[in-house]
Amino acid sequence: MKPIYLKFLCLTFIGCILASSCELDDSDGCDIKRIVEKHYEDDAHYLALQLMNATGFGNDVEIPHGIVDEALKALTAAQDLDNDESNDVFDKYEVGVKKNIDLKKISVEAFPSTPWVAEWLSGNQATGNNQVDNLMNAYDLELSEIINLSSGAIVALINAKRNLNTPALANRFQQISGVVSAIPQYYIGDGNDITITQTMGGYDLTFSVGYDVVDMQNEINNCEDFCDFKTFYNFQIIDCQVDSVYVTGDPAP
Repeated sequence: MKPIYLKFLCLTFIGCILASSCELDDSDGCDIKRIVEKHYEDDAHYLALQLMNATGFGNDVEIPHGIVDEALKALTAAQDLDNDESNDVFDKYEVGVKKNIDLKKISVEAFPSTPWVAEWLSGNQATGNNQVDNLMNAYDLELSEIINLSSGAIVALINAKRNLNTPALANRFQQISGVVSAIPQYYIGDGNDITITQTMGGYDLTFSVGYDVVDMQNEINNCEDFCDFKTFYNFQIIDCQVDSVYVTGDPAP
């Protein structure tokens, strides 16, 4: 029964933010340090997306500010601890989220014979197709480039002006007639990362330091494929404060 109860709490909390179905108390005593907001704003959007995916809201394109703020509060609590582990992840290794997908870029492959695609080929962002135009307008998207493929299809590169749930956005385009495929821009490689999970009283925030050993030197956050070694720093945060912290995995480089 406990896992079901925990999931219910997560769904209720995230659902409040996404659906505005209940009033949230902004005066929770949790601070967001400006330096954390400045340096981790993009990371917080990726962490917010992790929370959305874990609680059944991964199909929403917008990433709500309320969930981004929750991630920033958790990061602030971890930095405020100011002990060896906190100094390791924030200062020594400068750990950030492993950004394997771009939250501002997607590509759409389509058939040029489709009428609305012909409008893009003519340099017109407005296509006359309601589904396409509504997505472009609703999420403030820009058609940045069109690439002709040897197969005869085209790939349209689309940029957003703000961070969005690009896998969900790509899925919206995928449903449109004439589209062959739509995907966010992906990046390869491995390195440092931050993950977040919601718990009954707060969040578990895990910083991982990934490294390979090349020519007897530690190559940190720059692994060719998958990192040979990883050190995990887990911060358990309750009521905006770190309740406990522990280190697992391989020895820190």
